[in-house]
Amino acid sequence: MNEKLPGGELFAENASLQSYEPYLRQDPIPTLADLQLGSAPLKLSVPLEQISITIPYAVALFNKKYYWETHEVLEDLWMDDYGPHRAFLQGFIQGSAALYHVVGQNPSGYERLSRLSREKLANYRGPQLGVDLGNCLNAFALYDANIQRGEKFDHHHLPKITFAGIAL
Repeated sequence: MNEKLPGGELFAENASLQSYEPYLRQDPIPTLADLQLGSAPLKLSVPLEQISITIPYAVALFNKKYYWETHEVLEDLWMDDYGPHRAFLQGFIQGSAALYHVVGQNPSGYERLSRLSREKLANYRGPQLGVDLGNCLNAFALYDANIQRGEKFDHHHLPKITFAGIAL
């Protein structure tokens, strides 16, 4: 099965997502073939195949600290979705981009994107599309405290999110 990347290029399940020079990482970005994709997809206004591959792939990238790549992978799904989870996807994207700025020690980029992410995610309680972003939102409080104290971001508290699968 082939998937469309942002920009229109296609990649196969065993192909690697092109890197944006991963920060603080030396290992390669995982491929779709590296993931266990056994969950059933949720019906949205985008193809079910796209959701069942994109969401777990985005979670795996996020948990390996590939925040910009997470943003890129989710963007096409978000742009095509006009269902009830559109704002959740946008908040997930913005939260990933905010953490990219944490890694890059860019407080102004972090503050703007984390605020936008929290605004989008405020209407959602608990996991959405099988994804629980609670740890991400909790980490934002730590980074806010770093900023208030005039400290650099603490890279020892980069969050991991959980994926419980997507139910019909």
